Amino acid sequence: MDGDIDYSKYSRDELNEALSRIDKRRYPRNYAKIVEEAGARPVAPAPTQRPGNLGKWVVRIGWYQLACSLIFAHKALTSDLSSLSSIENISWVVVVLFGLAILTAAAGFLTVRGHRLGVYLSIASFAFQAVALSVPGFSYQYAPLVGLHLFWANENFGFTGFIGPDSKIGVGGSYSTYVAIDAIAVVALFVLIKYARGRDTSS
Repeated sequence: MDGDIDYSKYSRDELNEALSRIDKRRYPRNYAKIVEEAGARPVAPAPTQRPGNLGKWVVRIGWYQLACSLIFAHKALTSDLSSLSSIENISWVVVVLFGLAILTAAAGFLTVRGHRLGVYLSIASFAFQAVALSVPGFSYQYAPLVGLHLFWANENFGFTGFIGPDSKIGVGGSYSTYVAIDAIAVVALFVLIKYARGRDTSS
């Protein structure tokens, strides 16, 4: 009979299920009792959002980028700028390399501060670091701090690592063919892209 059911022992989930199924025209008293019971139950507090392991790694990547930009700037200010390039007229090369350094610094700063834009700037920054290329007439590498390169050169595959800024752009030289993927940049890109997708999905 309508009104005879005792909903006081129902859990919130059971009340919600009953509310979704009941015909309130046929059982108005039961419907009213369900609404009353549901309104009397305390709402469970939302779980506190804590930064996961992925978020912690993103912050570490931000600090790494800040260190990269500081060390790159120190080298540029204390050494001959021509060491950054293999061509005589280096004005545009300096602009490009310093632009990349500024991008890295901004990406690191904003990422450490937790700004969404910082993550996307970091993705762009590491994309520039991910590939090193040398072919006859052109050479490019942007590695402001550390590099772990899986490379192909002279029909041979190999692995090389280095510490310290090693960024350069060359045009017009007789460079040998060299293609490398920076493992550090690839791992950072994987973490940043996965983190960015997770934030976009949750927002």
